[in-house]
Amino acid sequence: KALSLLSVGRKRIHARVSVPQNRYFASRMEGKEACKIRAVVFDCGGVLAEDCPVLCYHHLATKYPESERPRIRDMHKRNYQLWNRFKIEKGYTEAMYWTDLIQNEKLNESVDQMKQFLRDSLDSYPYTLAAAAKINKNCKIPIGILSNHSEEWFAAIADKFKFYDTFLQKDLIVVSQAVALAKPDQKIFDLMFQRLKAVSPDLQPPEVLFIDDKGNNVDAAIKYGFHAIEFDASERSEADLVAHLAEFGV
Repeated sequence: KALSLLSVGRKRIHARVSVPQNRYFASRMEGKEACKIRAVVFDCGGVLAEDCPVLCYHHLATKYPESERPRIRDMHKRNYQLWNRFKIEKGYTEAMYWTDLIQNEKLNESVDQMKQFLRDSLDSYPYTLAAAAKINKNCKIPIGILSNHSEEWFAAIADKFKFYDTFLQKDLIVVSQAVALAKPDQKIFDLMFQRLKAVSPDLQPPEVLFIDDKGNNVDAAIKYGFHAIEFDASERSEADLVAHLAEFGV
């Protein structure tokens, strides 16, 4: 079937010609035939909730002199190795993460202050959570979450925004630190799929729709065999998401 090139951010990807031609919103089917979707899996950061801790650092920067604010806002980039460790190493706690970050960046705040500041800065995208609730209610198919996150931060987000009122099957919530695997590793997609199969034993990979804001994770999901949508909730609207889900009959 015909494919066209469309730009998503700075990356060019393949998408079917029927896909809306805009910069931030794309489905990736990569030659797959359309089939009935029987499970939907959402990312957390960038889809259901704001990316964490990026928003925290932007808020924290306002507490510092103007000359220091760019440095504070960019802390996540400079300390990405800490995040990579935090999201996958079970023994690396939130207190350890903040201790290392405070030392690296010579912050004025204590560990406890940073913990609270992060929780105060958490924000969500209510319309994506509402879409998940509608799928759960109207489609009667399993819905799950596959998130690169620390267990402590994910729990704070899930509690604050009542994820568990919508995502009722907790076995279908996979958090990277809890399983010592992270996207885009194929092993975490296989783990997610096996949990879905425990609910729907005859499920096949092309019957799963995965929604994530990062292109490399979408590519990995496609490689595994899922259908996938690259969707950044900070750039798009509820109407965009509803329309794109409808393309898959969801």
